[in-house]
Amino acid sequence: MKRWISVYSLGIVLAALALSLSGCSGGSGTLSGTVIQVEDGKPVVGAEIMVFELKKAQKVTTLDIYEKTNTVYRQVTDANGAFSASLKPGRYLVEVWIRGARVTSRMAQIKAGRTLGVEFQIVTPAP
Repeated sequence: MKRWISVYSLGIVLAALALSLSGCSGGSGTLSGTVIQVEDGKPVVGAEIMVFELKKAQKVTTLDIYEKTNTVYRQVTDANGAFSASLKPGRYLVEVWIRGARVTSRMAQIKAGRTLGVEFQIVTPAP
């Protein structure tokens, strides 16, 4: 009888530990990307990356409509055309700005503990 109670108690403790650890995965995720030129595949140095949080505005039939809210991240690409941001889980709009080029954007969903890789291909303006 004592042995059964000990095994039962151990099972409850392990179950509680598993539940508490699963709740700890609410950390951040990573958005990692590159910006390259369409013409030659070379990296775009100094492209401005802006990340906006998206908020669900309404639901129309089966579509969810989101609105762009505050800027949560802003950086320029490095010598390899790369950028990286640690973000809380959620939906974001990622915009790439280059002087003289059209703004390019993409929606991204960040999940805790995961890395989302994105690549932007930009038509750069003629010199």
